[in-house]
Amino acid sequence: MSVRRAVALALSAALGITGLTATAPSAPAATASDAPYTVTIPPLPTVAPPEQGLFALGTGIQTWRNDTGTLRWKSLQDGRVAEFQSCTWGKDHSAAFGDKVACLGTGGDNVLAALHDFTTGVTELRYRPEGQTPLPAFGQGRGLSYGPGADGSTSLFLLGIGTGAPADLEVDLPGQSGERPEVIAFDGAGALVRYSNGNGTALGLVDFATGAFVDVPLMPSAPASLKASLSADWIVQYGESGTTGAFVVSRKDAADQGRTVKLATGAAGVSLGVVGDWIVGNYADADSYGRPRPLKATSLTGVQLDLGVLASVETGIVTGPDGSPYVVGGTDSAHWGVRRVSLDATLAPVTAQVLATPPKPVKRSYLHLANGRLAVQNNDTGFSRQGYDLSFTEPRTAAPAWTCKSSERLCLDLKPTGDGRWTTARVADGPPAPGGTETCYSCIVEVVVAAPGTTSRVLTLTYPNRLSGVETVSASGRYVHFLADEKGFRRSYVADIETGKVVKTGNGRASLWGNRIWTASWDDGTVSAVDVRTGATVETIDLGSGCVNPELRATGKWISALCGDWESVVVYDRETKAKIPVHLPITMTGEELHLGDGFLAFNDYDGGGLKTIDFRSGQPVLRTIGAVPDTHPYGDDGWTVDRFGGPLAYIDTKQAVRVVGLGGATSPLAALDSDAPAAVGLKSASWKPRWWLSKPAGSWSLTLRHKATGKVVRTLTGGEARGLVAPSWDGKDGAGRYVANGAYTWALTVKPADGQGADVALSGAVSVSGGAAVWRDLAGDDGFGDLLVMDTAGLVSMYRGTGTGAVSARIAGTGTTFPTTSVFVPTGDLDGDRCADVYVRVGDQLRAYRPGCGKVVSASSPYTPVGSGWGQYDVITSPGDANGDGYADLVVRQTTTGDVYFYGGTADHRVKARVKIGANWKLYKKLVGAGDLNGDGRGDLLGVDAAGVLWRYYGTATGGVTARVQVGGGWGAYSSLVGVGDLSGDGRADLIARDTAGKLWRYSGTGTGLYGARVAVGSGWSVFKGLY
Repeated sequence: MSVRRAVALALSAALGITGLTATAPSAPAATASDAPYTVTIPPLPTVAPPEQGLFALGTGIQTWRNDTGTLRWKSLQDGRVAEFQSCTWGKDHSAAFGDKVACLGTGGDNVLAALHDFTTGVTELRYRPEGQTPLPAFGQGRGLSYGPGADGSTSLFLLGIGTGAPADLEVDLPGQSGERPEVIAFDGAGALVRYSNGNGTALGLVDFATGAFVDVPLMPSAPASLKASLSADWIVQYGESGTTGAFVVSRKDAADQGRTVKLATGAAGVSLGVVGDWIVGNYADADSYGRPRPLKATSLTGVQLDLGVLASVETGIVTGPDGSPYVVGGTDSAHWGVRRVSLDATLAPVTAQVLATPPKPVKRSYLHLANGRLAVQNNDTGFSRQGYDLSFTEPRTAAPAWTCKSSERLCLDLKPTGDGRWTTARVADGPPAPGGTETCYSCIVEVVVAAPGTTSRVLTLTYPNRLSGVETVSASGRYVHFLADEKGFRRSYVADIETGKVVKTGNGRASLWGNRIWTASWDDGTVSAVDVRTGATVETIDLGSGCVNPELRATGKWISALCGDWESVVVYDRETKAKIPVHLPITMTGEELHLGDGFLAFNDYDGGGLKTIDFRSGQPVLRTIGAVPDTHPYGDDGWTVDRFGGPLAYIDTKQAVRVVGLGGATSPLAALDSDAPAAVGLKSASWKPRWWLSKPAGSWSLTLRHKATGKVVRTLTGGEARGLVAPSWDGKDGAGRYVANGAYTWALTVKPADGQGADVALSGAVSVSGGAAVWRDLAGDDGFGDLLVMDTAGLVSMYRGTGTGAVSARIAGTGTTFPTTSVFVPTGDLDGDRCADVYVRVGDQLRAYRPGCGKVVSASSPYTPVGSGWGQYDVITSPGDANGDGYADLVVRQTTTGDVYFYGGTADHRVKARVKIGANWKLYKKLVGAGDLNGDGRGDLLGVDAAGVLWRYYGTATGGVTARVQVGGGWGAYSSLVGVGDLSGDGRADLIARDTAGKLWRYSGTGTGLYGARVAVGSGWSVFKGLY
């Protein structure tokens, strides 16, 4: 035991702080949701990539992935990886050398070859000259093909590929009989070609730069499976299926007739290379077939050497642009990789590893855990990051969720926000000052935001002063907390990672939780929470005078304060207002002490391992969790805590990741922050509210209701939510139709995933515009009824309903005037543009005008003729949707008979055939479409008789009406009555009346078929010929 630990424990006993034992406290029998658990993520072996092979090698290694049929290239310089998937005909229809690959016949019959350079990512195409066939060889900017030459015999062609390529060349084949030439081998300078010259098989070497063709002596008794290896000095021929000797010809001396060099015992699948005056091969006894073979070298004079390594059979030997043979192999599984064969100082061949693929466990680091999302960095060749999703119920598992490469921003050292995003703040260079040319070095602060499966973003923070020494502390939801130096002082900052705005600064030690930043006082033991959205202090707690300006951590209902002696901690329960003193067994800084939901976690770097102090019972209880490697002793490196009601995790000494849930009660689920827009315009976006949670949710439900009627229009549900509930409402009801514009309420219920604590229940309101046009909402976006008027010149103007029972200022029309005998019938949406339209009778014709949302109808507005014969009616009105089919209808009265007819609306401007719903209604001086007066979803009708009595008819499902009911008397005093829709914003249909003195009155609908007392709206309305 270390001295300081012994002193700390002695001090604990002296102060009477009990419970620091190595065993957990007694607890009631655990359930499936609160039982302790451990999840182990096994170590990852450090092995070569699954597609490890050696198709070609330059500054990077090309390998062929048989599982996907793609080429994979990995840079030997920086580990960069690229794939190329255009070799659709497979490995046998491609050729590779160095960092380039040629895919033959790819891209259609008109493409001869596609040459891809992995170092640049550029693919160049060479289109097929007529009659030519590609051959698997390229170099010096040219690709090789064959076809009929100028004299009709088969020739070789060197065809330039890409921008700035050399000119095409035709290469004659001596005595070619017309059979297909075959490429035996090629390198960057030329290709060895086997062909038929009329007397049998011949061999020749074509120079890519000059087009020169030189005959090469053919290996005696050359096998059908002839193979060759090229160097700057030699051409080595051999049989792939088994050989005891290689036939060697000088590449520089055209007169050389070749010689046979005896090799070791042959075996199937042999592969040879040449370096200097040595032939290198992975040949051995036949019983070694399929297993790695000893790599051996034979000099041209017959001396044999064992190079001391095994070589893979599958990959063979590949020659690089530097002329060296390369193999996949090594001495054993701990020293395996790609090796280069070169000459030592004595000109003898030796091997050296150029790429290692060790089978050791991958070293892990940088653990992060938030809302059950675990991320760990895997440090292999380069590094990557692996994400896992932890399950919240039995059986406990860790499912791989995502990975990222070192070149991606997601693989930076970012902090989890708890909602699936990762972020950090950092200093960066900025643009020159206005009018300047010099780069501003380390003068701005930017925030990196990344998430799996999305494009990362970098935002420059909006802040007037220069900051330096930026250090990211934590993140929560849409905010990141960091420290920085400003004008010589170390300060605390909170920035919005979505807007780039710094929303809060401070001078004290602080901790971010949701939309609150907790800050310690410099003067006393108080700690205060400030809402970063408003700047208002929303909570203050007193930790006592013995702990001033402590290191703070905030998690759920808990606040922990590490006092100035770095051993004493005060934990505060915000629910019970209880203070729990905790004494640490070792001294540590705030960075080394993490706060979980009901426990503290730290690493006893004297060798005691990762420990927790559970204080949920009110008494601190010490527990040892496990050993953390000495190379990763600190939090968020070798271990971490899920402060969102979750477990802790650590990397053990064998590089396994262990997730440990302590069991027991967790804090209740709560909403940490919200972003629920109060309005949505459906023509440009869906409604996308967001609620950030204090711990994972098992399910959620969002119910939307029409505010006035209380009717449920849509219920959205979801399952598991890790830190964020983010539904998206497209503005449609359960039947897939847009809801009507207007006011709606929402109610959110969220259930905790661990089953502990009450559900979260939140509510609010949202105003919808851009949805289905409300009857008579001519503006098309607020759900309120609007009023049309026509003056004595035939000019139409509009007064918009305000939602408060009044109307707006006059919106005068600007288009062509109508004949003053025209009749206007504002209705619903007739053409699907989500704007209310207007039927207008002009003469004997009924027209459907479509002025557009918010525009005043005029004779020059677009319209569609409905039909003629409408002059026979002295009343044309719309009650709204009378039969409940979702379309606005028309009711008319025939002048001669007084008979009343119903025209059912349709999905467009047309109406259905008329249906008689009343006979001889001449008793009514006025018939008015009133909208839905009783909340049954059907439009209703009003009539005023000669005595001034107002009568009500409810609409029925057939388009007819019920028996009339008297509403009241005295209505003969009005010259105009208009069922204007909802003016007051309560969702009920109101009535506008103009008296003979030109005064305008509003009667508010009650939803019971009656109206409230009249309210004056304005005067001077006699100037208008008609109100509609």
